[in-house]
Amino acid sequence: MLAQWQDSVCLFTFLEEYKKNPHAAEPWAAITMYDELIRSHNIVLARNDYNPLHLNKIEAQRLMELVRTFYVESNQYQAVEDFNHRPQSFDFEKHLRECR
Repeated sequence: MLAQWQDSVCLFTFLEEYKKNPHAAEPWAAITMYDELIRSHNIVLARNDYNPLHLNKIEAQRLMELVRTFYVESNQYQAVEDFNHRPQSFDFEKHLRECR
C-alpha cells in the first residue's frame, strides 16, 4: 500500500496501481483526521472510509491501526522520518516485520 497525506487526509492506494499510473490510481481507503478537540481534550478523531471492492473491514481497521502506530507513537514515527527524509537509513525489512 502507498500512503499520501493531503492536509488532514491520508489516502491509500495499491502500490502497483500507483506505479502504472499515479493519476489514475484509485483510492482504496481515506483516513480523515479531525483535530478540533486536540487542545481541549487531547484527542484527535479519525474516520476511515474504505472501498469494499478492494479492502474488507479487517484490512481497513489494520490500516487505521498502522497509521496510529506510525504517526502517533514517537518511537515509531522515526520510521516515517527516515523513509521521507533519510531513505538510505530506512530499513524496509524491519518495517515489514513491524507491520505484520
